Order: sequence, then structure tokens, then C-alpha cells
Amino acid sequence: MFLLVAVIFFISLIWFNRDKRYLPPGPIGLPIIGNLPYFILCKKEAPEAFGNLAKRNGPIIYVRFGAMEAIVLNDFKTIQEAMNHPDLQDRPEQKTFESKKIKDAVGGKAEGIAMASGKAWKHQRKFLVNTFRDFGVGKSRFEDSVAMEAAAMMAAIREKNNLPFDPQILFSNAFSNIICSVTFGKRFEYYDPKFERLLALVLRQFEVIGGAAVLAAFPILGKFEFGPIKEVTKNTLEFINFFQNIINDHKSKFDENNINDVIDAYMLEMRSSEVNGSPDPEVFNEKNLGALVGDLFFAGIDSSVSSLRWALVYFLINPEVQVKVQTELDDVIGRDRMPRWEDRSRLPYVEATIAEIQRIGTVAAIGGTHAARKDVTFRGYTIPKGIAVIPNVYAVMRNPVLWPKPLEFKPERFLDENGKFTKPEHFIPFNIGPRKCPGEQLAKMELFIFLTHLLHKFTFYQPEDTPAPSTDGKMGLTFKPPPFQVSLRERD
Repeated sequence: MFLLVAVIFFISLIWFNRDKRYLPPGPIGLPIIGNLPYFILCKKEAPEAFGNLAKRNGPIIYVRFGAMEAIVLNDFKTIQEAMNHPDLQDRPEQKTFESKKIKDAVGGKAEGIAMASGKAWKHQRKFLVNTFRDFGVGKSRFEDSVAMEAAAMMAAIREKNNLPFDPQILFSNAFSNIICSVTFGKRFEYYDPKFERLLALVLRQFEVIGGAAVLAAFPILGKFEFGPIKEVTKNTLEFINFFQNIINDHKSKFDENNINDVIDAYMLEMRSSEVNGSPDPEVFNEKNLGALVGDLFFAGIDSSVSSLRWALVYFLINPEVQVKVQTELDDVIGRDRMPRWEDRSRLPYVEATIAEIQRIGTVAAIGGTHAARKDVTFRGYTIPKGIAVIPNVYAVMRNPVLWPKPLEFKPERFLDENGKFTKPEHFIPFNIGPRKCPGEQLAKMELFIFLTHLLHKFTFYQPEDTPAPSTDGKMGLTFKPPPFQVSLRERD
């Protein structure tokens, strides 16, 4: 009996790992669960685990988690080619867990911009880029809004009275308010109970979403809402209700001659599509508006918060870098005014430090997942229609061939022999290609303004009797440092 079971298992193993489609190489998988045991046993976050597999199998690998298949790209040239390939611009379909409760709450399928493909993605991306441009997002005329929020955050920091604190909450307050201003047309006071509840939900969602994604790779679990899946569903329903209330308020006050934010602009687009049939009314509808609002809110908070937290981690570990940044700020800007966006060309070491934070922190460690709109032959392999195509940006940013001693925090790698700021083409913190981050300019401005304003006013240091922050990042919606405490003193 044991022999029969062993034979059946061996045959099923061979069948499961058969290569009928000329897929890339990868670790041997098990029936049903695929490569999940490998990723559990290696005890590495997914980006590093993918990179280790690439060292043995080549830059293009195939992995499977339950029902989810993925082709992972692990070097710059491969990512550059794939992310610009016209047939690899879709998003993978959700074939695993989908909550009926969430579908019912939004009235069916809602894609927004993050998970949209084809015309839905093209129309909404064009809309978002144009709307950001019209509002001056990421441009000098938007700078005052960012600087005002940085000032509000620094005022809240002063209330800590030099006591150690975890900066995550205050950073989340500030960056979410910037997104709220652009998207909703309003900001919230930091101690507004509704705002505090929303941010608590956001931070909790970031913690549990990874576990839910692993469980959701097994379709049978979609029939049961438990553990992190149950919590993600519950939180999502609360987000939907919060966003819908704001959308309803905009609907009741809508004035096509007074467009103040993204929701107003989207409603104007919806009205145009209803009257003229262009843009496509199947794209611009209230379901996708709600999804787009959620996309902007989550992506706009988590990436910027994680970037600034990584900055403090590496300043605490490398205080000499913080001193060099402050020295350049004092020499170029002086102590009588705050740095401005237009100053960045005169601050090469500051720019180099920000770039090094983005490289070593690699917030978008797993760049946006793509999918093939049809079967594609790519570098001798088959990429089947709909399969996930994952750019492992982490592997590029820590490739020792591209970045000597990649684990060292060294801003000088972004300075040329004349001390001028320079970026190589393989520096891709916002991914690459048509689907790269549409909020790139806003994210750049936010990080520059917040970092320079903080270091203009404060010096950060490691609190006594607390361990140094860990540089072992954790993968969630973004790649982020574990929680840590920081102390500060105000500069003269």
C-alpha cells in the first residue's frame, strides 16, 4: 500500500512539473501547493528568495503558489524589455479568492487603475496623468501644499517633547493628507477620530494583506472567510463605506464649473461619457471611481511612508550621512529659510542620498505585476496568456555587478567625479515602461520636501537602551522596515 501511494505521488509530481509550454526553469513544485514549501523553508522575503532562485536558474524563473502561476524577471535588461513589451501590459485576472461581500458592496467588478487592463487602464491612466498635470501635482505650484503638510507634521513631532517615538503614525498622517487633498479636496486634523480610525485600518490592512494573499492562492479557501482573509474583507468593506460617503458628498455638491479634486474631475469625465459616449462609459463609472480612489489612497500612503521610514533607519545607522546632508543644506540654503523644490539642482549630495535611500530601501521591491494579453514568446520561453509577470526590482537594486557592495549605504555612488548627481539607467525605483508609477513626480517631491525640511530643523538619533533599527525589510503592499523608535533634538 505504501509503495502504491509513493508511486502515485511520484507520478503526480512528474505530471505537475511537466513543461509542455516551454516555461522558464524554477524550483520543483508539489501538487496543489506548488512551490510554497520552498518559500516557507528558505525564510526569506519573496524578492530575495526570487533573486536566490535566479542565481541557480537564470534571470527568468517560473514559480507556482497554489492556483497562482508567475514568471519572475530578475535582471535589468530582462525587466526593461518585458515592461516595454506591447503584449505584456495587462494585469493578471483574479482567479483565486474574490469576496462576494466586496463585489456586492461595489455593485460588481471594479478595477480602478491598478488592476485594470486594456482600454480601461489606458483611458484611466490618461485621465489621471492629465488631472495631475492640471492640478500641478508634482510641480512647483503644488509645492506649498506639500510644505504645509510637512510643517504640520513637524509641529506634531515637537509635541513628543524629545521622547522616543515610532514615526510611522505621524508619517502616515502627513502623506495621507496630501493624497486626501488631491483626491477628496480636503485634509484632516491629525486627531480627528474618523481620520484616526481610517489610518488605524490602513496600517492594519498593510500588516495582514500578505497573509491573506498567500491563503487566497488556493481557490477552495475562497469559500471560507477566516483569519487574514476575513479581516481584509472586513477592513475593505469599511474603506468602501468611507470612500463612498465622500463620493456621495461630491455628487450632491458637484459643479462642473468648479473642479477641485480628482473625484470632481472623474465625475466630469463620467458626465461627458454619458452625454457623448466618449470616453467609454463602460470605463468611467462610479464603480471604477471608487476603486481609483482606493488605489490612490493606498499606493500614495504606503510607498511614501515606507521611503521616509527607510531614510530614518539608515540615518540612525549612518549618522555621518545625516551630518553631510545637513551641512550641504546649511551651506546652500542657510538657516533663514526652508529648502524648496527648485533648490534640488544645487543640492547634489541631498539628491544622491535620496536616490540611495530609494535604491537600498527598494519600496517597490516587486514592481507592479504585469500579464500577457495573449501567449507571448519571450527570450525563448512561453509566457501564457494571463499568467503573472513579476519584475523583481529588488534584485536589480541589489545586484553587485551594477552596484558594488550593494548592502552598504553609500550616497556617493550617485555622484560623478565632479560631485554632480547622476543616475544610471538601471536605477528604477518607480519601475519602468508604460505602467510605471503615475504618481512618480508627486512621490519625488514629497520625499525631497519632507526629508530636507526634517533635517533642516531636526537631528535624529538612536534612543538610549533601544536596539538599532533592523535593515531586514518585510514585504507587504510595499517593502518596509520593521517598527523602530527614534529620538530627535531641534537644531539651532
